Amino acid sequence: MPAGIDPQRLHAFQLRMARWVASQGLLFQVRHALGVRGAGTSFLAGILSLFGRLLILGVLCAGAFWLFLMKRVEFGWFRTDLSENVAEAVNADVASFGGLRTERGSLVIGKAALEGGADSFFERAELRSARTKMQLLDGVTRGWNGEEINVEQLKIRVKAGADSDEAAARAFGALFFDTGQYRFARMKVESAHVDWGYSEANRGSIVDSKMVVEPDGDGWKVVFTGGTFSQNWLQRLGIERLEVAIRREGVEITEARLTKGSGTVQFSAKIGGGAVPAVEGAGTFASLRIEDFIDSDFRTYLGGDLSGDFKIGGSTNSQEGVALDCSIVLAEGDTIELYDRISLFRAISAVDRLRSYKKVRLTRGTFHLATAGGTMRINDIALESPSVLRLEGDLLVRPPTEEEVAAMMDAEAPDSIGLARPVPDRDNGGGGGPGGAGSRETTVDGNITPGEYQGGLDAMENEVLQRVRGEPQIEGELRIGITAEAFSRSSKLSERYPVDEATGMRWLDLPLKGSIYKIGVDLAEALYRQSRVDR
Repeated sequence: MPAGIDPQRLHAFQLRMARWVASQGLLFQVRHALGVRGAGTSFLAGILSLFGRLLILGVLCAGAFWLFLMKRVEFGWFRTDLSENVAEAVNADVASFGGLRTERGSLVIGKAALEGGADSFFERAELRSARTKMQLLDGVTRGWNGEEINVEQLKIRVKAGADSDEAAARAFGALFFDTGQYRFARMKVESAHVDWGYSEANRGSIVDSKMVVEPDGDGWKVVFTGGTFSQNWLQRLGIERLEVAIRREGVEITEARLTKGSGTVQFSAKIGGGAVPAVEGAGTFASLRIEDFIDSDFRTYLGGDLSGDFKIGGSTNSQEGVALDCSIVLAEGDTIELYDRISLFRAISAVDRLRSYKKVRLTRGTFHLATAGGTMRINDIALESPSVLRLEGDLLVRPPTEEEVAAMMDAEAPDSIGLARPVPDRDNGGGGGPGGAGSRETTVDGNITPGEYQGGLDAMENEVLQRVRGEPQIEGELRIGITAEAFSRSSKLSERYPVDEATGMRWLDLPLKGSIYKIGVDLAEALYRQSRVDR
């Protein structure tokens, strides 16, 4: 140490110098250390100290970045970005997500709701509890491979058409959306609910089915198993397998295997594009119970099992709706059962003591059935119960017209059902303003006020209206052939209905007009009257 230098002051100077050098940054410190004479040991110590500080800083930064990656899905900006990106991809007006979190290397979405726009392929969609793989750096420094999307529940209403071909093309094109950085191999849905159509004629649905969606070239392959399928008179059929291919040229149901009890339905179909997508397909059905597909009003009149072939036509976006055209040939084991709720059969039974018409089993023959626009046409009927009865003719089953509804409503007016009108309460003198001494009115039973009476009328009228509008109307004409011996006990009936030499049957003409409750009533009464003449 040079003479005359105070050691304490030198030490204090060196400390101040070291602090100043440390505050000048890494590059200056290195240059300073290299420029100090005899500072080899001090330089190494300084470098080690510097690297130690940098290491601590790096660990802190890495920890903060790791925490950011772990918690980023819980930030509002992540939810906003996800909503905006999904809405843009599928042309939705609104997309909202909730319950976002990471769990064991996966992104979990508690719920999501989307409102379709003018150019989207759906009207609305909701999902519950979705999960997809998400590693720390996915979507940050690299693409995001979600591998598989697992969804607990999905509800979606898809569009069945549009107002114009251009709008339909834009909506259908939204099915082939770009997922950006995100990629996935498949989507599995535990419980999918899909519905389509805007009226009874074209409405259909898939309910509570397992769904798997996989990319297939530039389109999608969708497979449903389990749950039920409904379309037109095919209601709540169990799904064994329903496979759908969605391509830019259209939608194709490549395979459909459905069940109902012991019966089966199989078909394939193509659905075109445009504002009114045309449906074209074909299929077969076997051993279907008639009771499973007819209105409840008809089930006490007929039943049985049917097999046949059918064609599919119409559109998912028209008044006609999806149309079914069936050619039915009664095969071995098939039968149509007609019960004696039909009053005509009871009348024939009263005359023909040799045969029973309580349950007529038609086991031979054919007929043609077509459904469209809420109607069912059954033409070219040629059915037979050997040694008992033959049935020929055509008929139409349709909803009632407004005029028919009005006429039936008049026939079932509430007053005719026995709801008494309110009368003044004479014990209170009658008259008086609201709340006054004479304001109470009662019915003959002394309990119903005018307001309650009117409410009862409105409820009853609405109930009757719904029932009347749902009561199918039948029109057409049938010919019923019975054996020559059926009227052997009545000379008047034998004379009125002679034996046809070509068939050996007696033929009764049965005009059809009105509800099933009225079918055959007039003819039955005529048979009763004429048979009494012989007694």
